[in-house]
Amino acid sequence: MKQKEKHYLVITAIGADRVGFADELTKEILSHNGNIEESKMAVLGGEFASLVLVSSEDPKAIAGLVDALPSFGKEREISIFLKKTTPPHSREERIAFRLETVSLDTPGIVHAVTSILKKYDISIEDLETDTASAPMTGARIFHMRAIVTIPKRVSPRKIKEEFEELESIQSLEITLHPLSVSTE
Repeated sequence: MKQKEKHYLVITAIGADRVGFADELTKEILSHNGNIEESKMAVLGGEFASLVLVSSEDPKAIAGLVDALPSFGKEREISIFLKKTTPPHSREERIAFRLETVSLDTPGIVHAVTSILKKYDISIEDLETDTASAPMTGARIFHMRAIVTIPKRVSPRKIKEEFEELESIQSLEITLHPLSVSTE
């Protein structure tokens, strides 16, 4: 039996952080027969931000969301951005790694790391950053955690060498570990 084609919509919703934000948004998606396939939700400053991938086999469900969400957002003082998208496409074979950095909080760390990733055609699947006070000194410590996928044609050793050079320049600690080991 042939599987029905799915239709996709990416929803970005940002508004003042308050209890019930995620509940209201997900209820609206469900009311239009949308299925949440992936989502990221976080409080950033005083704002709640939500990034959601919705799918449906019914193109009318996606069209209904596109029509309804702007007024939904306006009524709740939520900025809503919508983009129809395609199904995730397969790329060349890649290996998933966990990338982590720890350092004093200084400008340019994310850019320095992502420039190396770009140089080697490394895809960022997920990236989070935060800052916290060090227990003894109170200095601001910066953490970055990411899941990246490295093409099989690229040597992780070469990337680690570049990270070592960056560590000495920026005074940070970078770790890169495979998420799983393939038995192939």
